Amino acid sequence: MSNDSTDKIPNSLENKMDRLIVVVESMDNRLTNLEATVEQRLRATQPIWEAVQKDLAEVKQDLAEVKHDLAEVKHDLAEFRANTEKAFRTIDRRMEKQIGEFERLHAYQRDLEDRVDRIEKLSST
Repeated sequence: MSNDSTDKIPNSLENKMDRLIVVVESMDNRLTNLEATVEQRLRATQPIWEAVQKDLAEVKQDLAEVKHDLAEVKHDLAEFRANTEKAFRTIDRRMEKQIGEFERLHAYQRDLEDRVDRIEKLSST
């Protein structure tokens, strides 16, 4: 009889437990539905993710090739710079030689002019 009387009480412990069980079962159903939705969306986005990973791998490969090419360009540039500096030093030495030759020829020309001037003075007197 005590069971019958507690069943009729609206806020009895059993009623509260029944409501709690209903809420927990509802939450369990919602969680199950949420897990199914997440799994479905993961499967739907997997091809996109795989494509992104493939593209990323290609970009990494391209970047590695660019780095390699850049290293070669830097090496070639350093070699070009060294060769250019060597060529300019060679040109400077040759120019210095030419200047020395021009000075020597100019001195020789002045000497010849002085000699011609002396011969002309001797012959005019």
